[in-house]
Amino acid sequence: MNVGIEHLLDTKPAVYRLVMTGQGDTYISFVPKDVYDWILMDETPGREGDASRWIDTGAPQSVVDKAASHKDGPFDLSVTIGSYWNDRAIHAAELFPSFFDHDEADAYVRENGLIVMETWEGYIY
Repeated sequence: MNVGIEHLLDTKPAVYRLVMTGQGDTYISFVPKDVYDWILMDETPGREGDASRWIDTGAPQSVVDKAASHKDGPFDLSVTIGSYWNDRAIHAAELFPSFFDHDEADAYVRENGLIVMETWEGYIY
């Protein structure tokens, strides 16, 4: 009987967990693989010359669409040279299911039959 992760993926959707902490807060978010890969991407698409801040043009279409139609109004996907991974994760936390508590986040995973593939940790600043 195959009980490895490959077997679970046949029946459960995969998500990637982002855990960001700082200033006394915790944000726990769940994103699809394309968004997770974008967050961890080493490239800096959209950066011109030595710019320290720019609009990240490498975001997946799902992120671009969600940012353009955000409930609090559209926002750009700006990132900075010193923290573009973290900046991307903060944007994702605004756009995908997010929680302020580990118990709530774990309940969301259970209730939706999800499997968490990887976890990335960052900061709220």
